[in-house]
Amino acid sequence: MTASPARTLGTFALLTLVVGAIYGRALPAPFIFDDRLAIVENPSLLRLWPLVGDAHERGPLNPPPLAPTARRPLPNWTLAVDRHFYGLEPAGYRVTNLVLHTLTATVLAVLVEGSLLLPYFGGVFAGVAAPLALATALVWAVHPLVTEAVVYVTQRTELLAAFFYLVTLCAALRHWTAPSASAARAWLVVAIACCWLGMASKEVMASAPFVVALYQRTFLVDSWRALRRSTPLYVGLASSWLLLIGLSVGGIGGLADARHHVAPLVWWATQTKIVLLYLELTLWPWPLAIHYAPNFLRTFGAAWPWLVAFTVVAATIVAAVWRRPAARFVVIAAVLVLAPTLVVPLPKMIAAERRMYVPLAGLVALAVVGGHRWLVARGGRGRLEASVAAALVLLLAGVSVVRLAAYDTVESIWRDTVRRQPDDPMAHYNLGVALLDAGRPPAETLPSFEEALRLDPDYPSALDNLGMALNKLDRSEEARRHLERALVLDPDDVVALNNLGIALTRTGHAEQALAPLSRALELQPDQPKVKVHVNLANALLALGRVDDAIGHLERAVALAPDDVDARYNLGGALMRAGRTLAAIVAFEAVLTLAPDDGETQNNLGSALLGDGQTDRAIAVFRRALGQRPDNANVLANLGTALLVAGRRDEAMTQLEAALRVSPAHLNAQRNLASALLDAGRPGEAVAHFERAVRLDPNDAVSRFRCALAYEAIGRRDDALPLARAALVLAQEQGQAAFAAEITAWLSSR
Repeated sequence: MTASPARTLGTFALLTLVVGAIYGRALPAPFIFDDRLAIVENPSLLRLWPLVGDAHERGPLNPPPLAPTARRPLPNWTLAVDRHFYGLEPAGYRVTNLVLHTLTATVLAVLVEGSLLLPYFGGVFAGVAAPLALATALVWAVHPLVTEAVVYVTQRTELLAAFFYLVTLCAALRHWTAPSASAARAWLVVAIACCWLGMASKEVMASAPFVVALYQRTFLVDSWRALRRSTPLYVGLASSWLLLIGLSVGGIGGLADARHHVAPLVWWATQTKIVLLYLELTLWPWPLAIHYAPNFLRTFGAAWPWLVAFTVVAATIVAAVWRRPAARFVVIAAVLVLAPTLVVPLPKMIAAERRMYVPLAGLVALAVVGGHRWLVARGGRGRLEASVAAALVLLLAGVSVVRLAAYDTVESIWRDTVRRQPDDPMAHYNLGVALLDAGRPPAETLPSFEEALRLDPDYPSALDNLGMALNKLDRSEEARRHLERALVLDPDDVVALNNLGIALTRTGHAEQALAPLSRALELQPDQPKVKVHVNLANALLALGRVDDAIGHLERAVALAPDDVDARYNLGGALMRAGRTLAAIVAFEAVLTLAPDDGETQNNLGSALLGDGQTDRAIAVFRRALGQRPDNANVLANLGTALLVAGRRDEAMTQLEAALRVSPAHLNAQRNLASALLDAGRPGEAVAHFERAVRLDPNDAVSRFRCALAYEAIGRRDDALPLARAALVLAQEQGQAAFAAEITAWLSSR
């Protein structure tokens, strides 16, 4: 006997309501952790056809080799479908995850009910199989230990593998108990197809054929030889390993490197601690963490207490289930599912809650059914059991709701992880990245990267980001040391190469910056290459190679037409090259992307003024002033434009405002002094000219204009030496026309 379609539909509806109520607030939470690589930066999700494509234009069944969905084409395809409909809105992806979780819980209920109604149990559960199955599904669906697999979008791999794992087992059960040969054949096809689909979802599916065989041997036949009657089923299930092997060609890639190598004995010893952690979190799922610190048991002294504890717990479990085949099946099945991660070292992920997603289903079923038998043996009645189950579901649901609050922002999940796992360098690193991405001041990110490096001094990504933050704080000498260390660890670290180029440019070593930036340019794919082009252009500008810099900035704009920084820097470089009209076009393009950018408006106004478009320049400066009313540069430039337009009184008002904001503003001092001199107020002009000369002793214009003001107030003896000094500066600076003007003035005196 099996659950009726109506009851199955009712179970699904109830689970949908419960799961939706718990996870609803987490739907709009941002992408986290590997979601960036799996979704945001995954080129194979950009199209639904062709399904495979090639290395240059990947289809959804051909994820990049280092993506979290690599060798897992089916989850990658479902993510591509989500991206087609939802773009990069996380809520849609999580709705898909919730549907999969609810479907899997429904299948679990069907499987538990069908199993309890088998002749193996002698009708003991005839009247309670459905309620026990529903209780199992509810407890598992709301258990906090599954929250990571459901809310962390990239774990679509785990959800799909679990769904097909349970459907494979359920379909096999239907095949064995089918009322007709045609039905048996249909369920045979379903079981084999789902096993193949599971293998295309995640490697955890590898144990499914063994678990199916163990299930049949435990509940349906009395000898292993009897399994031969199901040879077509097992041949079909085993054939799915060919798909798994084919997908795994090329190795596990990206999961480990020389720096993270862990000896097998160390890994196996450490996993005894991890198994005990999984059991603890099964019984009381708190505290939880999205990542666990890699605290390996590297010595016998560190390992032996855990080995003893594991041995005692394992022996107790074996003793408890040895003479109970049904319980023994659940325990062995859980071990088989966990076996790959317990045996194969995966040092970057010492433990993961999602690994318990499938094993927990069996353990919950064992606990619910075992609890029922315990209560019955002590005279318990249905109402008491229902109350206990309801209380347990409510308690676990409440803990899950609290847990899901940590996913509200990227920062909140990593702050929570740092609090739970203070010795985890990756948690501190990711908190620093979250703060950077949130636009926090670089000074706020430093402690996270510094703590990550204290815990792991050779953490390349932490070195990269610490260097980047120090660059932003104008502490580029410190940044350089960290970035050079990162490149010792990985000479092809493009982030370190790029940031080292920035540090070298800012510390006056632009020539040295060219090599790392050029190397980064060779290594980078097209889109990230934009920033390298911009940084290489900055180094070239520092060396006076303006035309070369413009070439790189033009390539950056071609690669990313919407990149504001690239267009803005291009405008500045064109201004330096004297290509004013081209600079105007570049700055106007920036303002189409960022209409309220005051700095760009200011630069556009300067370019317009340089091109003789004075009235337009004044209008642009006024718009910039609306964005930045207290910006001395904008006030000074507006004043200069008004002077050029012959609107001297308005100009002086703006220049005086600029000097109130920044008394050390050279152009404002010089232009206000010139305006005062032209207005017949040489005494006032002298004071401003003198300040301008103090601000820049090499400013020939300020010196000569100050000499004119001195003469106007009768200080001829001061005027002549100052004019001669201005002449020397003009000649040294190659200002021939200006030098001739000064010479003529001196000759007339």
